[in-house]
Amino acid sequence: MGYSIYHWIVIGLIVLVVAGPFIVRARLYTLESYRRDNPDCVKPGRVACRHCGGTSLWMKRKAFFVGTGWAHTCRTCGQELYYSG
Repeated sequence: MGYSIYHWIVIGLIVLVVAGPFIVRARLYTLESYRRDNPDCVKPGRVACRHCGGTSLWMKRKAFFVGTGWAHTCRTCGQELYYSG
């Protein structure tokens, strides 16, 4: 016995509600948007954290609904600053 179309619609809506914020966040917070929103934190060859001012960043691999990318994260306070790839 298969699922009706309504079950698939509900499952699809749940997936969109759960995964949607991750997809939007990955597309909005790029280096360019971080530079635009925090001009004092991005200089040639240097990116600083807007939360603590730390300049040491690391890249964490993140899995998004539409693929994978990199979260550029402050090593001092752990805040994710922007996404790439």
